[in-house]
Amino acid sequence: MSESTELVSRNARARRFALDSVCRDFGQSLDVLRPADVTLDSIALLATIAWTESTFGRDGGQSRVERAYRPDGIYYRRSATVRDLHNTYGDAAASSWSSFQILYAVAWELGFRGEPWKLYDDRIAVAPVVSYISERAYQRNARTVEEVARTYNGGNPAAEAVAGYVPRFVGHYQDSLTRLFKGLPLDGSGDGAAPMTA
Repeated sequence: MSESTELVSRNARARRFALDSVCRDFGQSLDVLRPADVTLDSIALLATIAWTESTFGRDGGQSRVERAYRPDGIYYRRSATVRDLHNTYGDAAASSWSSFQILYAVAWELGFRGEPWKLYDDRIAVAPVVSYISERAYQRNARTVEEVARTYNGGNPAAEAVAGYVPRFVGHYQDSLTRLFKGLPLDGSGDGAAPMTA
């Protein structure tokens, strides 16, 4: 293995270790906001989002531009705020960031006021993710893992990609619960089997 390949591998392992810690630390914050009638495990839920959106950070938390938030996109046309953010930050404002793939415009709506690229850091991005689950899922009566998945994805339920999202999300949730129960790292490194892929 070359020195540069080893460095990339070491950085990826460090990112996944940090993401494990983020899920565990901020899962406790989500527990405080969770309604009494919700039985979902908050740590597993955050890990599930990271698994479903970025294979638990294995894609490096790369940003993805969401077409609906770009000029000529539906949300760009509907929202003056989205237009203003795009005028200020360009496509960075139309992008999803971090291992959780939180959309900058959504993070802004939830109170985040930093530049879009600050959301690359999972420790920064997780706060709007926790707010999103609390305000957009729990307060709108999402009570099951399937309902939270549909809320988090927010896409057209008839779309093929969205149709596949919910079963993947549910599978990752079950895997995350198993890892927590067994005391294993959330990144799948202690499973003894290849972790589930997104």
